[in-house]
Amino acid sequence: MAAQEAAAEAAAKAKHEAEKRREAVVSLVNTPPETEPRVLLQHAAELIVKFTAAGAAYAAVVAEPEDAEWTPPEDPEDPAAAESDDEPDPPPPAPPVEGEEGAAPADGDAPPADGEAAEGAADGDADAAAAAEKAKKPQRPLDYSKKYLSYLAATAGQEFLLTTELRRPPPPPEDDPEAKPEPTPLTFKILDERRPMIYSSNASFEPSVRFFRGFPKIGAYQACGVQSPATGEFKAVIAADTLFPEGGGQALSQEDQDFIWHVSAWSGGWACVGGALLQGRACLGGAVELTDVAR
Repeated sequence: MAAQEAAAEAAAKAKHEAEKRREAVVSLVNTPPETEPRVLLQHAAELIVKFTAAGAAYAAVVAEPEDAEWTPPEDPEDPAAAESDDEPDPPPPAPPVEGEEGAAPADGDAPPADGEAAEGAADGDADAAAAAEKAKKPQRPLDYSKKYLSYLAATAGQEFLLTTELRRPPPPPEDDPEAKPEPTPLTFKILDERRPMIYSSNASFEPSVRFFRGFPKIGAYQACGVQSPATGEFKAVIAADTLFPEGGGQALSQEDQDFIWHVSAWSGGWACVGGALLQGRACLGGAVELTDVAR
């Protein structure tokens, strides 16, 4: 009898926790569409810490370095960009002569025939069909080779991440043939291998993990990519860990992993087209094998 009561109590507690988590995800779904990405991702990170065993959670956007050779266009309101007095204004175009293209029809001239208008409409339809056919062609694969992660949200105790960027290591010097390349941080597997989620029960066992404070820590790590359903492009990464001492150093339960996944999925609303939110695993690439780590 006591065992049955304990089981019933545990089931009721689990149901209550599941309902609380569902309400937390709904709070993300109901986020106003004008909410800034930083605010939305910060809310997602705080929910992860509140409803899972994670001791820390944080989020980064996928960024690309500025092109040093790119020159911004001139601001027409900038006085420095105004035309010089030494440069005379170009003369206005001469009015069209009767009979030339663009000239108004003379009195008594007949307006364009209906057939001519139909011909113009047919040309427009042909252009639309060509554009639709072009859209059907396979798009060029997304290139993340130059992109990096710029953190803009973090829970308490991880504020140092707000000024942190995770970049790929530089190539080894060409004049040293024995130099070995540094391993790419495993977080980039999300981008390079198009893997929506990576997880490890113990980050300290991973040789490619980048520990921001410079020394290994025991604990689990999970990172989820936030994709645009329109293009499949990764726009951000939301991650959480149980690294000791901020966390307990334990593995994340399957329930915790699922919650982190769904919070990450619903956080994709800011990256969607037309206000459509990401909905579950289907929008992020389907089921994923949980075998990797990224920090």
